[in-house]
Amino acid sequence: MLEQDDKEDGLTAAECAARTGLTVRALRVYEDYGLIAPKRTPNGWRWYGKTELVRLNTIGLLKTAGLTLSQIRHVTTLSERGPSLRQVLQMQIEAWRQRKTDAEHGQVVAEAALRNLETHDSLSVDELCELVRSMEMNDRSADSSGPAGKRSEITLAPEILDRYAGHYKLAAYSVLTVTREGSRLRSLTAFGVAELVPLSETEFFGSITQAHYTFLTDAQGTVTGLMSNQNGVEVTWPRIDDATRDEIKAKLTARIQSKAPVPGSDAALRRLREGLRNGAPNYDEMSPALAQLCRQQLSQLQMTARFLGATQSTEFKGVGSQGWDVYEVRCENGVVTWRIALTDGVIVGAAAAFADGP
Repeated sequence: MLEQDDKEDGLTAAECAARTGLTVRALRVYEDYGLIAPKRTPNGWRWYGKTELVRLNTIGLLKTAGLTLSQIRHVTTLSERGPSLRQVLQMQIEAWRQRKTDAEHGQVVAEAALRNLETHDSLSVDELCELVRSMEMNDRSADSSGPAGKRSEITLAPEILDRYAGHYKLAAYSVLTVTREGSRLRSLTAFGVAELVPLSETEFFGSITQAHYTFLTDAQGTVTGLMSNQNGVEVTWPRIDDATRDEIKAKLTARIQSKAPVPGSDAALRRLREGLRNGAPNYDEMSPALAQLCRQQLSQLQMTARFLGATQSTEFKGVGSQGWDVYEVRCENGVVTWRIALTDGVIVGAAAAFADGP
């Protein structure tokens, strides 16, 4: 219940929405997720004081870093204390500084290109590429819709879809299986089932991953692999037969039953996290796909790492369903579950942080 002394230093839901730019509905959603807990006036109205406003700043900051509301809830509620208002403001300033730097760089590139165009009546290939690169840096969302966002779904004959049904090797312990169900293709991994929506005879769009997929063929028309492109990160998965699929499944079962981490995965995870926190990860220790993804998302990853604060403990929790080592990392301001997979015992082939538990 709201104390009388607090009443002058707060806002009603409508006032809070009007002055912060949020909607009353958004405030209710945050409350439903357990992200904020406004006090109540004697007549039952919600009352947003300084504590709630600091929390709203923190929520906005983490949303900017790319976290979902469920992830924000996990990160913020598993800590005994959240970041101070000073820390939140420092992180916000850093986020705006990075945006300003990117915008200023893009402006300089465009102004230089305009001067050259006025002088020479044309631009070189290098200059045109630099213009594209500068715009890409300032608007990563341009890739989010992917090629599929600009194309319409088509219908393919069952015999064409049947050519793509089979198994594709994702990683040392992971296989993607494509099946045809009626006039649809579906992909199955340990993470779940997704529909592949046809855009052309060889190109498809992932209904869940929002990625663009292309089936690769040789000169004889035999399907040899599946190429995935998501946010500019391109990976090719070779097609494998049933026997190879069974071998990989057996290896995965043995790996899970071992309940032991891959030697060096804890140290690799520590270096990766420190590099992200400092804004200078070692890309030479990553697979090309992971390195490209980290470069694209570095500012968000760094912001999230800074929000979580210094590491207090790292505990191995077991081997995940995809053969990745699972670690629980407890930080000053939250707990995050990390999954990491090494290639050849050195290169980080894949890594992901999950704020919703193992």
